[in-house]
Amino acid sequence: MRPILKFALLALFLVSITACGSSEEAVATAIAKTAEGQAMQALVQTATAAALATDTPIPSATSTLTPTVTDTPAPTAVPVPPAGMAYVPDFIGMELSEAEEFLEDNDFRYIYVALINRDVPQWTIYEQEPAPGTLINLHDDRIRIVVAVYEFTPTPRPEPRAGSSSGNACGDITYVGYCDGVYCIWCEDNQLWYIDCYSACGGTCGWDPVGGIYNCFCP
Repeated sequence: MRPILKFALLALFLVSITACGSSEEAVATAIAKTAEGQAMQALVQTATAAALATDTPIPSATSTLTPTVTDTPAPTAVPVPPAGMAYVPDFIGMELSEAEEFLEDNDFRYIYVALINRDVPQWTIYEQEPAPGTLINLHDDRIRIVVAVYEFTPTPRPEPRAGSSSGNACGDITYVGYCDGVYCIWCEDNQLWYIDCYSACGGTCGWDPVGGIYNCFCP
């Protein structure tokens, strides 16, 4: 073989070796870069997942409801009683003096009964008849209120002043009698009798459970 041809073949062989070495290096570099890219991608995915896990979730939008506007209910109108009539108030828990002032200012006819009851304050009303809200005739009907006292001593009826003795002066009033404020009123010997307990002894009229009659009770 000619020397020139040998030289050419040798140069080609060296180029082939050099080219082959460059190709393997390129492949190795590409593989390294691919592995590095995959690692970076995995790292990015891991960081993204961690960020999503720690971020405060954005609340979903909710509609704001406007409260319904409601009118304040009008107070129930108190019925007006017919002329000469009235509705009975609630006297339970009132002191006797307060109740009497109200009764007299509003033209109620009433009686009260003093009974021993130590469960409520003395001279406090704890029962009444008729019930609150009852419509009554101011001229004919009476309100009966029961007042608590802690102790009192019933006394015989004081010497009374006599009323009319003509005809049936007592009507439906009996010897048992009744109280009209401080007045004790009863029928005896077909005559109507009464006495002002306060004027007589500074006392009051009440029910005497021993004698079974209404009577004056003096301090």
